[in-house]
Amino acid sequence: MGSINVKSAAVLQEEFLASTKSRLTSAIQSMLDETAKERGYDSILSCCSYATSTNAKFAAEGQAAVEWRDKVWSKCYEIVAEQAAGTRQAPIEDELKALLPEMVWPV
Repeated sequence: MGSINVKSAAVLQEEFLASTKSRLTSAIQSMLDETAKERGYDSILSCCSYATSTNAKFAAEGQAAVEWRDKVWSKCYEIVAEQAAGTRQAPIEDELKALLPEMVWPV
């Protein structure tokens, strides 16, 4: 007879938290990339690389993207930590996005 593999509540909780973190960070990365693409960049990484551009418009957009990306990831990981601590339920992607700072492009 085969043995039954029973996971403890702690293991199940750890797996749930890891799965949730992976799902949310993937959604955030997609949001960052899509926002940069709306402005004509390949990705958020591409946009951020322009922060040191000699073109003033590109440099301003790149710096704005760097600052926004930092704020978004800081808030995202704060929310994930609150969930791990049990002080917040795991948000779905749309709820998470609503909690994050919005991108404000330079004019």
